[in-house]
Amino acid sequence: MFNRGRACARRGAGFSRFLQLVPGEGESQATGKLCVSHFFSKAQHQDERVRFVWIQKSGNSPRKGQRSKEMSDTKAIESTNTFNRRPETLAAFTETTNIWAGRIARIERIGHAFLRYGLVVVIGWIAAMKATEYEAKGIQPLIAHSPFLSWGYSIWSVQHFTMIIGASELVIATLIALRRWFPRASAVGSLAAVFMFLTTLSFIITTPGWEPSLGGFPALSGDVGEFLIKDLVLIGAALWTLADSLSAVSSLPEVLRDPFNKGD
Repeated sequence: MFNRGRACARRGAGFSRFLQLVPGEGESQATGKLCVSHFFSKAQHQDERVRFVWIQKSGNSPRKGQRSKEMSDTKAIESTNTFNRRPETLAAFTETTNIWAGRIARIERIGHAFLRYGLVVVIGWIAAMKATEYEAKGIQPLIAHSPFLSWGYSIWSVQHFTMIIGASELVIATLIALRRWFPRASAVGSLAAVFMFLTTLSFIITTPGWEPSLGGFPALSGDVGEFLIKDLVLIGAALWTLADSLSAVSSLPEVLRDPFNKGD
């Protein structure tokens, strides 16, 4: 029964013709008895219902009067308010959904731009400050207590080693900003940023970054602990730019993935 109804729906021009049983190819006007069953399901609003109409054909031809009565009943079903409101409700719901989807997508694009290029600004700005004596003296205790970076003071002066760190950070920020044109280079810069922030986050333990007047851990000190704990967020941003850059690399054609590939 369901397959026959679905076949009639395909041959009809919309739901109206489906209810009126417009004969398809190979069918005669003696279509058979029209059997209409109503199945109702409540929607979110109490007064809305969805009607599913199934049609079954039998072998007996209806009489003319019976045919007219059945067709009038069918048209009455088609013209009910709940049936007519359904397409309008769906259209309004779809339009509202599309509007909100567009707004959410716009916010997402803005958020991604701030996440990537905000990271670039933070790294680049702090890196530029490392060219000053003020910054070199400010980070000296952090580097001197770090097992990962303290060796630099045995080779260079405090000022020179700080400038080298700043130059490295400027390179990282530049690579991250190149995602649109060179996603592979941006991925390298993002990976380097992850390790950089892991290193600076370790200063909380090596310096240390706890406030003694409050009993130490877990109370963060204002000059070190509260300053460095924000690197947790920066690590997350660097991981996101890394994933985003790798996704862009994997979606590129093979020729564009390798800039040194000269093949056509």
